[in-house]
Amino acid sequence: MIDGNEQNRDERSRAKNSAQALRCRRKFLRFFPGGFRDETYIDWERGYKWTAHEQWNEALSRNKFRDLLKQREFAEIAARGQSALSRERTCFSLLKKWHCATQ
Repeated sequence: MIDGNEQNRDERSRAKNSAQALRCRRKFLRFFPGGFRDETYIDWERGYKWTAHEQWNEALSRNKFRDLLKQREFAEIAARGQSALSRERTCFSLLKKWHCATQ
């Protein structure tokens, strides 16, 4: 059972979090008035990630990966993956992990 003090603390915490969330939302919308569909948001935050996704699929599609795996062409899989990851800035940390894992 929750006592009165604990309940008041929870309500104050929720109100504070709600106020912070609203402040963050307003700030986000100042930068990106169209929200997640805003052209600038898509360009800055999503566009390059989508490009990386397309490049990955081009370099190593599901079918190509399956074929290379069946042929035990592990080095080729690694090379294609590394090539795809190295093209976009979003993948830098993934590329470092990939490099360490394939050494």
